[in-house]
Amino acid sequence: MKKVLLRFSARVILLAFTAAVVLPLAWLIYSSLKVNEEFLNPWALPKQLHFENYTNAFVKAKMGTYYLNSIVVTLVSVLGSLFIGLTTAYAIMRFSNPFTRFVKNYYLSAFFLPAIVGLIPLFILLNSLQLLDNRFGLILIYITIEIPFSVFVLSGFMANLPKDYEEAAFIDGTSRYGALFKVVVPLTVPALVTVSIFVFLGLWNEFVYAYTFLMSESKMTLPVGLNNLAAVAKYETDWGQLFAGLVIVLIPTLVFYILLQKRITSGVSAGSIKM
Repeated sequence: MKKVLLRFSARVILLAFTAAVVLPLAWLIYSSLKVNEEFLNPWALPKQLHFENYTNAFVKAKMGTYYLNSIVVTLVSVLGSLFIGLTTAYAIMRFSNPFTRFVKNYYLSAFFLPAIVGLIPLFILLNSLQLLDNRFGLILIYITIEIPFSVFVLSGFMANLPKDYEEAAFIDGTSRYGALFKVVVPLTVPALVTVSIFVFLGLWNEFVYAYTFLMSESKMTLPVGLNNLAAVAKYETDWGQLFAGLVIVLIPTLVFYILLQKRITSGVSAGSIKM
């Protein structure tokens, strides 16, 4: 009887949690297909599906431009942080000396500093380098702030990798870089996928740095563009267009997570921290 009650309680909690996640998402989606008059009753279903809200969000609100900017900035930043994080983690775990230990502790200390602390110094730095209002400057910032997380996860994963394969590669005449990219990288694919997912999701939704360092509308990313769309929608009272923009921003995150959710869990468990 006790086990039955525990199972029933667990299912009730899980169902409540599922409803708390799914119902707001469903409300957002069907609200994006309404016209302004139908928002007077926010819980009512739309009488007719107005897909033109999505067209207006893409064309009139320039969400297409923001979309392209986010894709370019996010993908380049993910690749850059993965490459630097991988090589740094390999050096830390394979070369134990005071310098590598200092680097490891330096990166770990970055977790204790909130990102907002570096906002003003980074603004001054980008301004002196003439990289303000420049997507390349934002990419450099994104790569920098994601390196500690990449090093942290990849170091823990590499600590569990045996050195036998690398030593066999060295006997065959492979260089250190060859061992890294031909032996270590294939073995660290689960951790690389995990890091790429979390970095992608974090940067795709990043707002503060993008809002601070990008001024031109043609260079803005999705979160900043969505903020502008929200401000415009308040004056134009085009709520359908605003909700359509919210769905447009949300879709890549949902698809990305649904397709790779098994990779996330397997990568996190495989890369248990052992530093």
